[in-house]
Amino acid sequence: MGGWCQSEWFSLIVLDTTPCHTKCPFLRYHFVLSGLSEGRVSDASRPPLTIHECTSKISLATQMLNFSRVCIARTLGGSENMTCGQPFTTLQCIPPTWLQIIVDSLMIFMVFLTGIAETKWAIEMWEPAAQAFRLNNPGTTVFTEDCNVLLKLVMAGEKTNALGQKLPQKGDVEMLCGGPPCQGFSGMNRFNSRTYSKFKNSLVVSYLSYCDYYRPKFFLLENVRNFVSFKSSMVLKLTLRCLVQMGYQCTFGVLQAGQYGVPQTRRRAIVLAAAPGEKLPMFPEPLHVFAPRACQLNVVVDEKKYVSNITRTNSSLFRTITVRDSMSDLPEIRNGASALEISYNGEPQSWFQRQIRGSQYQPILRDHICKDMSALVAARMRHIPLAPGSDWRDLPSIEVRLSDGTTTRKLRYTHNDKKNGRSSTGALRGVCSCAEGKSCDPADRQFGTLIPWCLPHTGNRHNHWAGLYGRLEWDGFFSTTVTNPEPMGKQGRVLHPEQHRVVSVRECSRSQGFPDTYRFFGNILDKHRQVGNAVPPPLAKAIGLEIKACVVARLKEKETEFVKKEKMEMD
Repeated sequence: MGGWCQSEWFSLIVLDTTPCHTKCPFLRYHFVLSGLSEGRVSDASRPPLTIHECTSKISLATQMLNFSRVCIARTLGGSENMTCGQPFTTLQCIPPTWLQIIVDSLMIFMVFLTGIAETKWAIEMWEPAAQAFRLNNPGTTVFTEDCNVLLKLVMAGEKTNALGQKLPQKGDVEMLCGGPPCQGFSGMNRFNSRTYSKFKNSLVVSYLSYCDYYRPKFFLLENVRNFVSFKSSMVLKLTLRCLVQMGYQCTFGVLQAGQYGVPQTRRRAIVLAAAPGEKLPMFPEPLHVFAPRACQLNVVVDEKKYVSNITRTNSSLFRTITVRDSMSDLPEIRNGASALEISYNGEPQSWFQRQIRGSQYQPILRDHICKDMSALVAARMRHIPLAPGSDWRDLPSIEVRLSDGTTTRKLRYTHNDKKNGRSSTGALRGVCSCAEGKSCDPADRQFGTLIPWCLPHTGNRHNHWAGLYGRLEWDGFFSTTVTNPEPMGKQGRVLHPEQHRVVSVRECSRSQGFPDTYRFFGNILDKHRQVGNAVPPPLAKAIGLEIKACVVARLKEKETEFVKKEKMEMD
């Protein structure tokens, strides 16, 4: 590995073996507030990494946020004793090798869809997702362990883990990609020693530790859109500061997956970094037009607006991919359908469907299964009209005989709605005394009604729960695909446009852009979670192609330099 730069902000990495809240030993960057005294155990070959944070508000130098394609001055390479300014010696492994820290993100599609790299290792703690990864990538070593434990083993000089799996060693990994979740600090109220500790113990920091140890040529971090704005962009700024002080060029942005060929709105934050001597990838230009309201992708940091290199904002090459494009060819199924393999019963009806089936698709369709909803929920779904935009507000207040032999009750409106008044016919609208400005009365609660009592009860405070029990529109697109489609969930439009059921696993996977040949593992809830946590493969492919372009361009530059050198020697 290369030399290590010193600055007023950083030394470098540290081995911290104190137990975390899960009672397990772990390896992390050891972040400490300025002025605090904490013991540290350093890697003997390098000084420890310490962030000195002096104020409650983190400032980030403007140059750290620039979308620069020029290598920053600090460089790495050669030997452990090299100093700043010496050239970075790149590895000559073709194709590059990836270490995939998945954390439920399944970003591996970026690798094999573009053919730019060989994924040799992957880390996934959740067993069903790890098994799915193995099914689809038999040549990859998949670790189902805490990533901190694995890194600790490698740094201790171990070659294998307890299961005998070979561990990637320093110099083996040329690209690193992953999507570490940030739930560990999602509840922070302000930046202080307590919240700083939460960040220190987060998987984002663990992921940065991997980057610091392996020093790959390219680094990619994917996360939810709020990653770039959470708590005044604190996490984003710390991430960029770490990467810059490691010697990396870096950039960040927000991408809309719908602009890259999926029938879904899904905004994701992306951080890209390239080692000194490499070209920093640009963000891919959109291929499809998409709803302008879903394409607000600017990022504001410290009251400054940052935009990416993308120029196609209001137009593009292709139209939006719709729900009809994605799943109109799939056979009809009923609520609770559980047959894991069925026949397509027809040819693809759109370009998207031909692509998703593949040029040599088999007649067997897998995972076109949907959750079995209760008798009451099934009755509600049957009574949602097929008209576009329909949701729970279109349910009738009637008695219905259910499949389990019981009968629903009519919802009774017993109170005057102080905010909205009576209906045009003079009927009451409130279902609880709180509608009149009083305290809620438990006696007002109603059960077994076709219209869920809780929705009109709290509707005035929640935009009338628009979209719950909503149907998808054939000519529209999916809301962000979630890990558990529920009619009463946050993304309530999960009913099929024409069938009385929630969307199937295969329909959700198509909304993400997964090919029909991709295999999921586990029960139906496991499969929905694997789909909902994934990075859409078309988006991953677009990013991968940009990285590939940088690799190719750098190789051409080296070839040109070599030819010039040879020519000079001959002269």
